[in-house]
Amino acid sequence: MTTILLLLGLFLLGLRLTGVQSIGVCYGLNGNNLPSKQDVINLYKRNGIQRMRIYGPDPEVLNALKGTNIELLVDVPNESIQDVATNPSAAANWVQNNIKKYSPAVKFRYISVGNEVPVGSAVARYVGPAMEKIQKAIASAGLQNQIKVSTSILTALEKEGGSKVNIVVSETGWPSDGNPPAASSANAGTYYKNVIRHVMSGKGTPKKPGGGIETYLFAMFDENQKRGEETEKHFGLFYPNQQPKYGISFK
Repeated sequence: MTTILLLLGLFLLGLRLTGVQSIGVCYGLNGNNLPSKQDVINLYKRNGIQRMRIYGPDPEVLNALKGTNIELLVDVPNESIQDVATNPSAAANWVQNNIKKYSPAVKFRYISVGNEVPVGSAVARYVGPAMEKIQKAIASAGLQNQIKVSTSILTALEKEGGSKVNIVVSETGWPSDGNPPAASSANAGTYYKNVIRHVMSGKGTPKKPGGGIETYLFAMFDENQKRGEETEKHFGLFYPNQQPKYGISFK
């Protein structure tokens, strides 16, 4: 259960979210048996999935997204954060090569500077400065009204003084297989269906009632090359052959 709960990433935004919000799905690439990237985009479209998160700016994915109505959350990978924070031209180059180059054909929604960077790690102190540099680069590109910049962090915001910060759940899921006894297809299917039902109800959370919370399910596919425990490889909503695991409707 601890492993599962740690996959709940909270994406902080200076943005008020009201009403019913659509569901997004995270698209991980850690597999050697996954469909082509164009086939994956087509799968999103066929299933009415309107939002996507990717964990780095993959050119093939970005090209396949051109001309679609899929809104994108894209990460600055953890390994790039220090360079973005300290190299005077790195942030501008990152935005030019990975965002401006594809906009407006690709509908960028958020940039997450890092994914669950551990507090106290060597890179943690660079997250804030990197966010500021990316924000300035976004503004210089004239995209500040379209794209919000933040970071994705782990379940205690109030303890850190963030009780009034609006959130997006950037990653939440349940494994269909693996080591914990609770990792089963039945439990995973129930979890995903209930998350979708709750998000679409627009009720928010007990701590932040009234107003939908935009939520990204983890993940599109099982990823057979994912590191860590066996459980990490079994969070897919779809099998690599594009067949659905659960009877979930996104429309």
